Amino acid sequence: MNKSSKIVTYALLVLLSMVSTGSYAQSVDSIKSVQNSLAKDINNQFPSTRFLDIQYDEMGEYNYTTKMDDKTYETGRIVSQNRLKLAMNYNLIQKEKWSLSASARYKYEHLAFENVDIPSDGVPTIASSRDVHFHYLWAALNYTRYDKLWNKPFVSNISVSADGSNKNFGMVYGSYIGSLILKKNESTIVTVGIVLQSNANAIAPILPSFSYIHNFKNSPWMLDVILPKQVYVRRQLFKHGRLSIGSELEANPYYFKSNFLADNNKSYMFNRNEFKNSVMYEYRINKHFIVYGRSGWIKPLNGTIREKYKSDKLATTSYQGNFYFNLGISFNPFN
Repeated sequence: MNKSSKIVTYALLVLLSMVSTGSYAQSVDSIKSVQNSLAKDINNQFPSTRFLDIQYDEMGEYNYTTKMDDKTYETGRIVSQNRLKLAMNYNLIQKEKWSLSASARYKYEHLAFENVDIPSDGVPTIASSRDVHFHYLWAALNYTRYDKLWNKPFVSNISVSADGSNKNFGMVYGSYIGSLILKKNESTIVTVGIVLQSNANAIAPILPSFSYIHNFKNSPWMLDVILPKQVYVRRQLFKHGRLSIGSELEANPYYFKSNFLADNNKSYMFNRNEFKNSVMYEYRINKHFIVYGRSGWIKPLNGTIREKYKSDKLATTSYQGNFYFNLGISFNPFN
């Protein structure tokens, strides 16, 4: 495989690494850490892999309902929710046939509750006070190998991840991603693959993956599809800017302690998948810094509470949709 083919191949694996949902969607993002410059082959000014990325999220008010055993356990309203997220990706070793990278993430999350009602006279699941705060930490080591399958570029990735909070160690889990490039020319790239995952919070242990990237002829627009992760149409807007319109599926996990099942202040994991229908604008300040903002309608899917390493759902929470906005800045020192 020549160098240019490997660059495109890995860039596609970076995109495919985001296909899964659940907390696994966080773990596979580690694959994006392998050599930021490779991802620039897809979009030179706005690489999908960035050495350092800082984001702030703010969401509007919305109601929620928590059920246990198909019965309403808790209702309430979240009047404020914001997140601060930091992500780092670094390439450790790059060889002709393989590479080794590391990734790390930190997330601070704040929620403010009102009108919390528990018909069962029990203990709140998460709303232990009006304001609650969570710190989520995650790190991964990723091994990527470049091969051929049926005379087509094939990339395999093995990722070992660990997470936790500022108070407790969480879980260790692994994943495997295999991606095959079916078509690659100047305007279109098509890939298929498979994702294997051991994380109990993932929606399935095995998932198919598919990506379709197409630059329309005689048009500034491109289509960026990574199923089931995202669907975007993008175009350059002004000399150093990019406009993106579409939808994205994002997971947001954290650990918390509660007495809602027993008087033992046990540690649980909460995970919520969110559909974000957004308009995003990115602006490249210089070759190292990119700033961006996006806003739109967020529709959270059901949030789930589980014990560590267990797949059984202890409680499920449904949410109303609401508006959100996001601001971010990224730094790429190797450009």
